[in-house]
Order: sequence, then C-alpha cells, then structure tokens
Amino acid sequence: MEYVMLKDGTAIAYKRSGTGPPLVLVHGAISDHRIWQQVSPALEDHFTVYALDRRSHGNSGPYLPNYTLEREFEDLAEFIDTLGEAVYLVGHSSGACYALFAALRTSNVHSLVLYEPPPLQLPPPAILERINHYEAQHDPVGLFITFMDEIVRTPPETLERLQKNHLWQMWITNAPTLPSELRSFADYKIDPASFATFQQPTLLLFGSESPRYMWASTQKVAATLPNSQVVILEGQGHGAMNSAPELFVGKIRQFLTAQT
Repeated sequence: MEYVMLKDGTAIAYKRSGTGPPLVLVHGAISDHRIWQQVSPALEDHFTVYALDRRSHGNSGPYLPNYTLEREFEDLAEFIDTLGEAVYLVGHSSGACYALFAALRTSNVHSLVLYEPPPLQLPPPAILERINHYEAQHDPVGLFITFMDEIVRTPPETLERLQKNHLWQMWITNAPTLPSELRSFADYKIDPASFATFQQPTLLLFGSESPRYMWASTQKVAATLPNSQVVILEGQGHGAMNSAPELFVGKIRQFLTAQT
C-alpha cells in the first residue's frame, strides 16, 4: 500500500497498479480497496488504477470527531488533486455519491462511472435502532447482516453465500464504520442546481436484481446530470464487481474507451 497525507494530517491508503491514464476506484460502505480485486487486473492494461481506502476504512486514518459527508467529498477531491492530472473516477454505492460530489470540488475529473448511488438519507428508525444496538454491542457481524439484509435488501441465499466469501473478513473489519456513515446522512441536503452545468460524461450502472429504491435513486441522479447515460447490468444485484466481473469491466471499458 502507498499513502497520501491529507491537509488535516490523515493518511489515505491506496493500491496502485497498471499503466496509463489514472483511474480512481472508490468503494462503498463497510468495504475497502479489496472490493475491486476481481476487476482491477482487467483495467491495468489501459489505466493506472488507484484503489483507495476511504477515511477510517482499510489502512487509512480514522474519522475525526467532527466527521461529515463534506469531509468525505473533500478527502476524495484532495486525493485526486495530488495525482496532478485529470482522472477517470469509478464509485460504488455510497462511494458513487462521494465520487460525484468530489467532482464538484476539483477540476481534475475527466468522466465518471457511478454504480448504484443510493439516496443519502437515514434508514427507517427501526433499522437505525438495530444499527445503534449492534454498535453498542461491538458486534460487527450484526452490523453487516442488518446492513445487507435490511438496507441493501440482499436475498437470503446471497447473504448466506457472502458469509463464506473470501471478502468476509474485509466486510467485518470495516463494519464498525457503518453507524457514523449512516448518521452523517441526516445532516446532508442535496441541491440539484449544483449540477446544472456539470458536463463531465457520466455512466450510471444499475443491477436489474437490485432493490427498486436504488433504481429510483439511480434515475434521479441521471436526471440531475446533463451528460449522463444509464446501463442495466442484467441478472446482477449490488455487487457485480464480484458476481460478474467481466460484465462489469466490459461496461466500464466500453464507456471509458469512448472518452479517451
């Protein structure tokens, strides 16, 4: 792993591989750079891939007491600016939202791929109560299962497989970051007017088997961005980078090739 030191003294870890123009991968909740390990090799022949660990995830430094979503956006914009040239930016889930808002804070984003950006809002009170309970109990497994079952709405058979997945330890290690991230959604309000002149080409990806609320959110983001398109990943849910890496990479490369 390599590191970038942010202005506030926080170290952001990243894994760099490949050669070519820079491609930055931004993971979602309870995850880190390892979520991309099945797709990075297929991108390395055309791009220098930067798979980062967001603040408090993986090997990066911790959340600060005054953690906000704005801090996430600024972290990512600052990381991008250290690379010194325009990047291709790929984000998954909440990482897709952070990628989009980071692109408003730097001139160094060439184009974006956003995979199922969710609504930035608190989950229903009953779910939040369970999240808070498992946080108080220091129970990362409870956090993971609640998140995947009740928020991502993962089918039971898929959830069972995930608990045997090679990424299981990654999810459990990062699960304690979930409550702070979810609570930060309460204070954030999106202003669609911010994107009225946003011209970076943007591809939005949606899995046909994902929850309808994610489809609604994906459509809402697409309607907000003047230069966007939506592509459906047939037969996939919220984790196509692992369940169908060739399909996932194919859609990304097709889009990015048109931008290079």
